[in-house]
Amino acid sequence: MDAERSTHMRFDRIARPMTALLVLAVATGLAYRPGALSLNGGALRPSLRIVNAGTSGNRASCPKGYTACISVLPFTTQYCVSTNGNCTSGVAPGTWIWSAHVGRVKGQYFKELQATWSPNPGNPSTVTITTRQQVRKSHTKVVAYVALSVCEASSGGCYDDFAVYGILE
Repeated sequence: MDAERSTHMRFDRIARPMTALLVLAVATGLAYRPGALSLNGGALRPSLRIVNAGTSGNRASCPKGYTACISVLPFTTQYCVSTNGNCTSGVAPGTWIWSAHVGRVKGQYFKELQATWSPNPGNPSTVTITTRQQVRKSHTKVVAYVALSVCEASSGGCYDDFAVYGILE
């Protein structure tokens, strides 16, 4: 009985602070905040650049912190990891795996937003952002976002959130 009580007490010491942190996060409305490019993981050469070789989206009507905003879906654009800023002659060697994180802006509702890369792995690669939801015509506020990342398979190095698109509704 003493061993069971001791285990329960240890768990309780861990669980209460974790629960308090979770409640605090929910109560304060912590949400994704778009940020700058961050380099994580293994060794990626600083000379590499991520280049948008396609449609860039609308920058004029977009709040600070987003790469661009999108009001018409589907939206398609191409990116590459380049040694010289060119997606034709300067494509960086390696196996590049692309990903996208889709989320809602705090207090907004937007369902069934998807981002897919093709080819993946590949370099260059094209991302397509789609939804089944009817997009309203007002296009005045950001209701969702798509954050793009790419990793090099052999080094494990990643460029996280190199572009963050706001979805306008």
